[in-house]
Amino acid sequence: IAITIVLLALAVGSVGAAVVVQLAKGYSTLELGHYAVWYVLPWVVNMVLFAVLTVFIQTLVPHKFVGLLVVVLFLAAQLTLTKFGFEHNLYQYAGASAVPLSDMNGQGDLARFAAWFRAYWTAGAVILTVLAYGLWRRGASAPLRGRLKRLPARLRGAPAWTLAGAGVAMAALGGHIYYNTNVLNEYRTYEDGQRWEAEYEKILLPLEKVPQPRVTDVSLDVDIYPDEPRAVTRGRYVVENKTAAPLLEIHVSWARGHEKRLFLGPWVWGDLEMQSLEVDGARLTKDYPDLHYRIFTFDRPLEPGQRTEVRFQTLRQQTGFRNTHNETRIVANGTFLDNWQVTPWIGMSRFMLLEERNVRRKYGLVAELRPPPLEDESGRANHYLRRDSDWVNAEITVSSGADQTIVAPGQLLDTRVADGRRISRFRTEAPIQHFFSIQSAGYAVREDR
Repeated sequence: IAITIVLLALAVGSVGAAVVVQLAKGYSTLELGHYAVWYVLPWVVNMVLFAVLTVFIQTLVPHKFVGLLVVVLFLAAQLTLTKFGFEHNLYQYAGASAVPLSDMNGQGDLARFAAWFRAYWTAGAVILTVLAYGLWRRGASAPLRGRLKRLPARLRGAPAWTLAGAGVAMAALGGHIYYNTNVLNEYRTYEDGQRWEAEYEKILLPLEKVPQPRVTDVSLDVDIYPDEPRAVTRGRYVVENKTAAPLLEIHVSWARGHEKRLFLGPWVWGDLEMQSLEVDGARLTKDYPDLHYRIFTFDRPLEPGQRTEVRFQTLRQQTGFRNTHNETRIVANGTFLDNWQVTPWIGMSRFMLLEERNVRRKYGLVAELRPPPLEDESGRANHYLRRDSDWVNAEITVSSGADQTIVAPGQLLDTRVADGRRISRFRTEAPIQHFFSIQSAGYAVREDR
């Protein structure tokens, strides 16, 4: 109780300091409720969990400073486990999923997801508290062996019922968390993502130089369900053979959910489910389901200048909650989707490859993939963002909540509300880069000419 009061005082004191700074800078919209719910409450809960752990360890260790050392070693070991791929919050003490904040969407559902983990570890902390009570030193000399012998007697009555209740609660909460993180969603560690990228490179990099047609026209119909969260995309690419020789194959790939650490920082690829994919005049001849890659062979080679169509339907959604990397692109207020997060691309992508030299060596890959020399004109064939297109014409129809405003590339041709949903249609007035975003939110709108 004393430690909790100290921690609460520290948190409230830091809030007071922040408020003073705001007022000194002339800002008076303080939003104290956000301070309490977004900062003070989760921070104090986390710190109390570690305080309970520290007290429990101190009851086991006969010397105060040795006990502090054991606590530090425990925390270091927990960090080390993460490095070895043991990342699940079910066994990372006081672990919880991240809760990024948004001015538009607040904490969204992310705080609720993290609350399940905090409740689970709170039940665990109650167990540690009862055990610390039972093992507490009573007298100047109280060896641990003697205290362990007397533990059953000390736990009779209310302590035993408290211990049993906390154990049942922890088991029930743990089962619910496991169902969401490992059954409804696939549990993947950061190391799993690295292994996948290494396999992607070993199998698919040799296909990089297979000539592919280029996307020239894009037609998308995107249905966004902000509260679920879910996005269904039906699309059509017009692709053209811009090479000087007939093309025998077309390769199609799409996003797979894992974390990738680029030079700009961590980047999370969201899982995309390919519900249907077909190419006019071609048949599926090779499928790499784990790599999200398919190869279609044309019934008749695609001649230079000839065009065909690629049609697809994709699904991006989250059911329940994940251990990490919950959906942050489709949210109740402030959906922001890049087109590659809901649509496929033609050919393989180097964005999916490992970049860290040491990690590449670990998986038997060359230290780095060097760019072509300046004299190699083939190095200028593709721009940085996409290798499957130059400039494209785009027609995009997006539906979302009736109270939201939709933004997409091009001129807004029409917007209407039907069956409780807003539907907006856009068309580009000139060719654009095949890298664009679709937004949907309860924006404040200002109109001008």
